[in-house]
Amino acid sequence: MKNRAVFLLGCLFAFSCSPLRDGEVTRFAVRLPSDAETRVHMGAKAGETYPLLWSPGDRICVNGRTSSPVDIAETGTREAHFTFSGTLAAPFLAVHPESAYLDGTRLRFPSVQTHKDASCAYNSSVLAGRSQQLEEGIALQAVSGYIRFRIDKGDYSGTLKKLSLRGNGGAPLAGDFSLGFDADGAPELGPCIAPAEEVVLSALSASGEYIVALPPVDLPQGFTLTVYGSRSDFMRVRTTDPVRIRSGVLLNAPALSYAANGTLIDGSVPDYLSGEAPDLYLLTDFETRYCERVAATVDFATCANPLKEGINPSDSCLQITTAGRTYDCAALYSPFSLDYGLRTAEIRMKVLPPRANAPFAIKLSPVNTATCPETLLSCTLGPAGEWQEISFDLSPYVRYSNFYRRIYVYPDYGVKLSSVWYIDDLYVPDDDISAFSLFKRAAPPMLPDPSKFWMSNSIANPHILTPERTLDGKWWLLTRGGDKYKGRLGYYTQDAASFHPLGPWQYHPGNPIIDVNIHGEEVDSFQAIDPCGFVVDGVFYLYYKGNGWKDGAMTSTVLLATSTDGQTFTPVMTPWKSGIGVADVVQWNGKYWLYVARRIYEFTDLMSGEGAVEHKDILLPGGGPDNCDWYSINGGKLFYMDGRWFLFYQAGTRNPDFPGRFHVAWSSDMLHWTKVGNPRPLFTRGPRGAWDQGAIWAPSVFEWQGNLYMYYEGWGIEGAVPNRDEAYFLDKIGGHSQIGIAVCSKTDFLNWCGL
Repeated sequence: MKNRAVFLLGCLFAFSCSPLRDGEVTRFAVRLPSDAETRVHMGAKAGETYPLLWSPGDRICVNGRTSSPVDIAETGTREAHFTFSGTLAAPFLAVHPESAYLDGTRLRFPSVQTHKDASCAYNSSVLAGRSQQLEEGIALQAVSGYIRFRIDKGDYSGTLKKLSLRGNGGAPLAGDFSLGFDADGAPELGPCIAPAEEVVLSALSASGEYIVALPPVDLPQGFTLTVYGSRSDFMRVRTTDPVRIRSGVLLNAPALSYAANGTLIDGSVPDYLSGEAPDLYLLTDFETRYCERVAATVDFATCANPLKEGINPSDSCLQITTAGRTYDCAALYSPFSLDYGLRTAEIRMKVLPPRANAPFAIKLSPVNTATCPETLLSCTLGPAGEWQEISFDLSPYVRYSNFYRRIYVYPDYGVKLSSVWYIDDLYVPDDDISAFSLFKRAAPPMLPDPSKFWMSNSIANPHILTPERTLDGKWWLLTRGGDKYKGRLGYYTQDAASFHPLGPWQYHPGNPIIDVNIHGEEVDSFQAIDPCGFVVDGVFYLYYKGNGWKDGAMTSTVLLATSTDGQTFTPVMTPWKSGIGVADVVQWNGKYWLYVARRIYEFTDLMSGEGAVEHKDILLPGGGPDNCDWYSINGGKLFYMDGRWFLFYQAGTRNPDFPGRFHVAWSSDMLHWTKVGNPRPLFTRGPRGAWDQGAIWAPSVFEWQGNLYMYYEGWGIEGAVPNRDEAYFLDKIGGHSQIGIAVCSKTDFLNWCGL
């Protein structure tokens, strides 16, 4: 649309036109809004209006069908005619841009937008309209709202790269929103599926105006804007005033002068260095949120707050009764971390002591004292008879991030007294660092399909194959489906000519391509998982892991199936190699390579791994930034770019197979790997309450038009859960796997790697 058409406004208009149907083509008129609302400056009218006009190349989507581009003769107008192949049936739902249309009941608002001078980014501003009669045409109405930022870079010698916008209360600013219409025919948005809390506008340049398109949403706590410069610096501005985004209305934010106040860390732009310490996490308030009590030499239990005044008016708290021993204590399970210095290094709580100047201490206990010593912190309380808030500085112990597991509380530390203490509102460093990830979630997840038995409960283990690695020259997405009891393999495709990294993908009608129990009870009776492969001399070699049972224990075997047509996959009945799994296989340097956990196998015989050369311990747990991978590094995917191999691996700090983060190592020879030392997380599980809040696996990465896209498996369920760190605990209440998509620019990734 015309660049001067900065935002989309107006009401539904009835008008007439002459539709054309000839059995092969449908053509009718679509009209843009003309009744522009006044632009506002955060609520104060500013008196500017701008029309919206069709521009060369514009298309619309009606009932899921994309039109031909607008006729060049009708550009620069509000009304234009669009042509569709075949016929369309009423009712007619029209959406612009075509990428915003999903299935007739949902609209997609992108989380990544590209700046366009004097306008909002194409494909970011959404309009919709409906009609029952083709002869009436369709009038579009604005769905998106907008915020315009005027930024002056002043004497800054670099250029402006991008800006990031977040609602301070975590409101969804992008994602797939359900679509409805009110009694007057105006479009209305419903709940958002897999919402994104951040919108990024890229391709900034110098001083100017930058417009972000957003769904209509209330931001009662305001928003935070971060502007990034080209010299690895940034400026962050936060408003706490309520902001309401309304359809068709452009808000003018106050003008800003760029002032770089960030610091470069290991080649990454640290969007977490805002000058303000992030909030701590309320581990327990002993009322609506509890933590596990794992040990004690004292009696302690939740009770009514004996002094509901001052700084603690809550109803409940924890009562601890000491028994007169020198080091009476109560232990609370707390899986907190001091990740990367991103979170406030502090423990804070409220205490009601039995007397004045009473001694009090906490002890932080690790899983293994060989890797991290126990840490004791003490203080002396103030007056008796009032709640006091105390804090313990953990900044000297950041090097032990991710090692601590328990907090021991010592009332009357070091003295032999019997007394009653009360504790409340225990805050710890927040281990939710998803907002700081380099890769950003780019689309809602791919969902299981209850109508298909083999993937009725979950869809997982994504593995992207580029056209040169497939039989038919299409893009393939290998997957594992689950019915909650068994795992089977299938795949999806996209044509190379129309490929889009976010889909949609076409379901292969022959799915599942690999069933369970092909090789028997001890090999694959439980599941077939972790598919990967490539084409050699017209044959596709599909490697995967089979899980079976032997003597009550689960077995792992690398299995192989082949195909010459992509329709039928023939299992090779002799297992490729027993006793191991597979995460990825690739061709390189005249050989084949199979990666699993800490090993890589070098082989030339495609049909058997018995002669493969095993290279052990190519990558070991520990040594990742801030101990992010000290416990496990199981699983990962290989990706080749610019003469290097990159291993995207699963980094765990609590469980061997429930990882919360991805990290990267790189190599030039497949055998010697260097872990990236950047403290900023590459990608983490989702925030609390997100669909992937539990764990993430199988980061399959590919390059597309200057960006790196990552498909991954995420586990969880939306909403609050008791303990998201307990492996697979969500299975008891409906947790399952889905496939997510994240994106990062190639330049940002290489800078993050320090390459």
